[in-house]
Amino acid sequence: MALLVAVLVPLGSSANVFVPQPPSRGIVEIHGSVSTPGTILLRQAQLDLPDAIRQAGGLTDDAYLFGAVLLRKARSAIGYAGPQNRFCLAGAEQQALQAVRTAVSSAKAGELAEAIYSRELVRVPVRLSAPDLQTGAGQAAKLMDGDVLIIPPRPAYTYVGGRVSREGPVLYEAGMQGDDYYEAAGGSGRGWFSRDLLVLPDGETQILKLRFWNYQPTAIPPGSLLLFGVADPACLPVTVRR
Repeated sequence: MALLVAVLVPLGSSANVFVPQPPSRGIVEIHGSVSTPGTILLRQAQLDLPDAIRQAGGLTDDAYLFGAVLLRKARSAIGYAGPQNRFCLAGAEQQALQAVRTAVSSAKAGELAEAIYSRELVRVPVRLSAPDLQTGAGQAAKLMDGDVLIIPPRPAYTYVGGRVSREGPVLYEAGMQGDDYYEAAGGSGRGWFSRDLLVLPDGETQILKLRFWNYQPTAIPPGSLLLFGVADPACLPVTVRR
């Protein structure tokens, strides 16, 4: 006959109570301007993005939410139909490379850059703001297994590429327009039928209107990527690698 043993714990005493945890459903990585960057175990299929930031200790004072980058395994990137040429990238991925290089440790940055070049990771649109994170309005964004979230520090540069003589970062100055950055990078001659692109820090790509027949002033936020003299906006040559 089996014995049933009851253990009585006196009132007011403390006891270690084991609470089983659900099995891991994968991992996500958070890099950049959070208090404890690193890996977070998923206890469910998806994790609200604000919760992930809280688990990483919260944002640091220099966090640049406008430049947040979410990278996802290509097989999970619903609707992704980007070019498969290794030597060209969409503007959002090119801009993401700048965030990777400024916010991630050098060893890990090289690994992530290679995954972007090879299309193992693609950028998923995400927009964050401090009020959204505080109120929970940003919880429409979910993280899943294999996701990499990068919160860069506020940048001091705008990046310039394309048909210019000095590709790379140009010191950001409030009020500078696209043509100012073009001249600062030594641009000369973009071709009549080419386009000039502005890739905002959140990955949104816009066509700059800088020609005499359609000139329209456009604000250039820090951390943007400007590409001048582009022939095919869908497949941008990988040139700005600094």
